[in-house]
Amino acid sequence: MDEDYFRVLKPAKGKTALVVGASQGYTADRCLQMVGREGKVVAIEPEPMNVRYLRMRFRRFSNFIIVPKAAIDRKGKVVLYRTPDDSATHSTVYSRGGGSIEVEGDTIDHICLELGLREIDFMAMDVEGAEAKALGGAKKMLGHTRKVVVGAYHIVNGRPTWPEVERLLRRKGFKTLVSEDGLVHAWK
Repeated sequence: MDEDYFRVLKPAKGKTALVVGASQGYTADRCLQMVGREGKVVAIEPEPMNVRYLRMRFRRFSNFIIVPKAAIDRKGKVVLYRTPDDSATHSTVYSRGGGSIEVEGDTIDHICLELGLREIDFMAMDVEGAEAKALGGAKKMLGHTRKVVVGAYHIVNGRPTWPEVERLLRRKGFKTLVSEDGLVHAWK
């Protein structure tokens, strides 16, 4: 996640931030700085090399939790398409010619239940075109989330993903703002 996910909304100090599609941790690191030692950051990331990197990078933080899974709309195995370069923008939706691996998939609702999370102050998401599937697996937790920023600038089946993401979030009671670069900002 290279975009500025924090220009409109930010996680609050002492609260919980969820980073879905954490990649190599840029957004997760910024969330950790903002929530401070009293807060918590949960990073969901399915790609094994990225997970190893996250574990090394954040090993000294007891308030940083890594969940090595893909956030989707069901529990079970899912194909993760890798990129041929080092861009770390892997996807469960489309291939970019870098091969594929099978990874564990799970819903955000189930992951949060397992971790005992009852509410999320801030959710940042960049799942390379799988935004609707990931949000579809967060039906309960979206009711207990204050702020969401989704990187919905991907093109799937010839269409941008941001209109569907914005509709899903509005149906869950969020007010939304879509930035020109395809970030959907949502808050209650």
